[in-house]
Amino acid sequence: MAASSSAATAAALDTWWDDVNNSPLWQDRTFHALAALYGVIAVAPRRRRAPPAARPPALEAAHDAVDCAKLRSRLHEDLACAELHLGRGEHHA
Repeated sequence: MAASSSAATAAALDTWWDDVNNSPLWQDRTFHALAALYGVIAVAPRRRRAPPAARPPALEAAHDAVDCAKLRSRLHEDLACAELHLGRGEHHA
């Protein structure tokens, strides 16, 4: 009797994946569990990031100090100077 009991247990253990794989209930629960975990993982970094109003004033000042027009002007001057050195044009200051 013990031999048939252990044989039945072994057979049940061999087919457990087929039972789980073919079960819509297990598939739905697995999907919902993974979706919930993904949501928790996706929300966690967003909660740690400081909102723009809470950023230190030094970062705001550094951002405001960048003037794109000055950068473009400087780039234009550098390109004109490079052309002058290469003999492709005149330097206009």
